Amino acid sequence: MVPLEKAVEAIGQKKASRVLMHTGPNAFVLSIPLAAVNAMHVEAFVMDKKEWPEFQAGSDSKRYVLPATSEEITNVFADFGPTARTLVSLLPENLDKWAVFDMLDAPVPTYARGCVCLAGDSAHASTPNHGGGAGAGIEDALVLAEVLAVLANRSSSKDSGISEALAVYSEVRYERSQWLVQSSRHIVELFTWKDREYGTDIEKFGQDIKERSHKLWDYDTAGMIQETLQKLEKRLS
Repeated sequence: MVPLEKAVEAIGQKKASRVLMHTGPNAFVLSIPLAAVNAMHVEAFVMDKKEWPEFQAGSDSKRYVLPATSEEITNVFADFGPTARTLVSLLPENLDKWAVFDMLDAPVPTYARGCVCLAGDSAHASTPNHGGGAGAGIEDALVLAEVLAVLANRSSSKDSGISEALAVYSEVRYERSQWLVQSSRHIVELFTWKDREYGTDIEKFGQDIKERSHKLWDYDTAGMIQETLQKLEKRLS
């Protein structure tokens, strides 16, 4: 978080008043003005193929956050344009370095087995570049709520139908959520100029991102539920 007046002084009022993405080889910077708290939110992302170092801590979550310095990030963006270099120069000396992983290379084959299921990040963790991971988890929860509600309203019997309901949940949610993992990784490759088709053509890859984003935003959740209930009714009958 950088004081907004400091950001305005450094990059100008126009750039400091808009959400900006500064793309480049192997890295990118996102800047978001937050007028309500008079600050600029700055995030720097770096593609690094080296193994994430082991770090012993009292909880698992801390292993994915390591100390870093402003010098590290300044060196990464040394060949970027003046605005990106200026933004990272505003960051404090001591920083946190967060690991970002996804499940693209090791997807689970199903989200349900018997009476156990996975949802949200445990089923389809993605990078944050689509801004869709939390939304996908909410969609999972919606489908689960619907199938379990059907079971709760059925008359009691020896066969509760839980395994069938969870199998339907997995079937309905799998393709879309796995697409999100793939598409989010693809967006990282666009931002870091690694995509062979678009390369550094910002206009073209911007259009690609827009189309992918609308696939998330314009999703027919009502239709998803209708499909879910139809599949469940068929299984239970």
